[in-house]
Amino acid sequence: MDKNALCLSLLNGQFKAAAMRKGSIAATWERPEPLEDLAGLTAVLREAAERTRPTSRRVALVLAHPRLSHQIVEVPPTRGWAVERFLERRVQAIKPFEGLAAWSSQPALPTRNANARLVDLLPKDVVDQIGQGCAAAGMQLERIIPATAVLSAQLRELPLEKDEVALLAAVTGTTTTVVIGRRDGRVCLARVLNSTWTTQPERVAMDLTRTV
Repeated sequence: MDKNALCLSLLNGQFKAAAMRKGSIAATWERPEPLEDLAGLTAVLREAAERTRPTSRRVALVLAHPRLSHQIVEVPPTRGWAVERFLERRVQAIKPFEGLAAWSSQPALPTRNANARLVDLLPKDVVDQIGQGCAAAGMQLERIIPATAVLSAQLRELPLEKDEVALLAAVTGTTTTVVIGRRDGRVCLARVLNSTWTTQPERVAMDLTRTV
């Protein structure tokens, strides 16, 4: 990703923007009202560009969305394109929605039977809608990053022992996103809780206990 970019987060309607210049944050903006419908993305992107004045039209988006799901998938002991082809077939078989799936994967801890990946799945039409919204605002969508990937990357920053696992939880708009994994970034579980510490702290505490 270019060091000059417009970095966005859209966490279940909560929209924030940061203009990056030479790898540093130059300006930020947060939309006061939630973005409930992606049909309004173009207008919001234009306002974000107006507020932050990015020097690049490239966009990276961190996403938490009701239709974004996460599953641990066992994979054969191969690498490269063979794994990618296997995951493509597997994803289209297990997707919890109609239509084609867009997906990405992250390293996961092996199961008892095989190697594994954490797969993030989103309907392709949602990805297309985001890309079209960016294009209509004069921007180019470079990548969509699931919120789980951000948390997985944070595992590498924790002072964990080699085989120790940690649970990370983050408020993602109206939900709480949870990952459990090791310091090398490999995860063994990813969940989205339909509550937050602000709205229902007791329910979050109960769900985190169940997750552990």
